[in-house]
Amino acid sequence: MRVDMIPFGIYDNESYVEILVTNDHGLQISFSDLGARINRWGILKDGRFEQIILGHRDAAEVFKSPYFFGGTIGRVAGRIDKGEFDLDGNHYTLDCNEGVNHLHGGQNGYNLKRFDFDIKQSQNKVDIIFTYLDQEKVSGYPGDVTFTVIHSFNNQNEWTVTYKANATKTTIINPTNHVYFNLNGNNTEPVLNHEVFVDADYFLPLEADGIPVGNKKYVERTPFDFRTPRLLQESLSAENPQLALMKGIDHPFMLNQEEKVLLSLACSETNYKVDILTDRSAAIIYTLNKIEHAIDVWDNPLQSHSGIAIETQEAPNAINMPGLGDIRLEPQEEFYSQTTYRLMLS
Repeated sequence: MRVDMIPFGIYDNESYVEILVTNDHGLQISFSDLGARINRWGILKDGRFEQIILGHRDAAEVFKSPYFFGGTIGRVAGRIDKGEFDLDGNHYTLDCNEGVNHLHGGQNGYNLKRFDFDIKQSQNKVDIIFTYLDQEKVSGYPGDVTFTVIHSFNNQNEWTVTYKANATKTTIINPTNHVYFNLNGNNTEPVLNHEVFVDADYFLPLEADGIPVGNKKYVERTPFDFRTPRLLQESLSAENPQLALMKGIDHPFMLNQEEKVLLSLACSETNYKVDILTDRSAAIIYTLNKIEHAIDVWDNPLQSHSGIAIETQEAPNAINMPGLGDIRLEPQEEFYSQTTYRLMLS
């Protein structure tokens, strides 16, 4: 396996790097110290790398984009209702960066932070170990958090992301990665031709502002039933008030936790498939429904449904909704979570 370091540009007098990892099969993946993000996942075809995820050319593009492509999201992913929560009798108020709600860690979220990193390389795997100290009261969170995210890539074409965290006082943490896939290998084509599998009997309906209503809904006989692989086009074209409300899918799916593949994406036109295994209880699936800021991705204009995000985590607003996942972290504990994305080519 090969590791190359290339400049990722300068923004606001800060220099960033991109770490390219090429495995023995010629597949290339990249990560950056800007947001501990995954930025590329390329398959060599006809002398060039087809990108199966959405990413950025440089740091300046990252800071200009509102879409979180490939970024590590934290301290808490998703929305927190009105940015407020109670913990052990204390009331906390976070910054609200999406209307009246707190989203993806707020204005000081991890996706735009510069991480320190080390590289560990073996014959069959490369680990990029990113670390960041998230100080108390940044965005309003209690306690200092020492946060580690490890991106691994191996000769089995597996990308694994592992999160670890320790806190100085009781706090909340719920990280994820905001990767967007497009298995067409060309983001000019929408992901409507992707076949989606989600091992989830229930999903969470949403309010208009994206906060879960709170009551799980059975997926059967709804466009949210992906327990048998289903074309995304078929689901998104259905008439459903939740689809109309969000202009597509932007919903938490409550995963059936068993030792097997929990989600998958497949594109019959390229014969690319990604299987996803996770220890988290939920996955938010977002079909890039609205393009509110015009940007280019790999030199092509971003369009609706140009990618599908699969964010493995505990449910959004879980701290305010008992039964939707435990995101508390005690000072004597270590937070640990892991998700693997396995790419298959045929």
